[in-house]
Amino acid sequence: MILDDDPETIELLTRILQKNYEVIVIEHLQDLLEEKVNVRPDLIIVDHFMNNEEAQTIMGRLKENPLLKGTPIVIYSAYEKLDQLCELINAAGYIRKPSGITEIRDYLHRLLESK
Repeated sequence: MILDDDPETIELLTRILQKNYEVIVIEHLQDLLEEKVNVRPDLIIVDHFMNNEEAQTIMGRLKENPLLKGTPIVIYSAYEKLDQLCELINAAGYIRKPSGITEIRDYLHRLLESK
């Protein structure tokens, strides 16, 4: 699942992942929080800043949804202190923007395979 409000990022990640995975895109955090999406994803990719909220707030709100408990969350961002942020919010990992297509695909594949 891609949780992002940037059309270019959504297009990039969808193109990379759709060959091997079913991709669900959520552009509005509220849709997911109001349980308008009834899917249990294997992984959630979240932008650090989305709809004027930061990853720490987003992660806290995602964990409130019983359908998403235990789902690994990867932060995709250009945020300077991304490694520290991910450790603080207990994210499964991160991908720094910009990253190459192969790098993104391989990282996510390894993460999903290790689940």
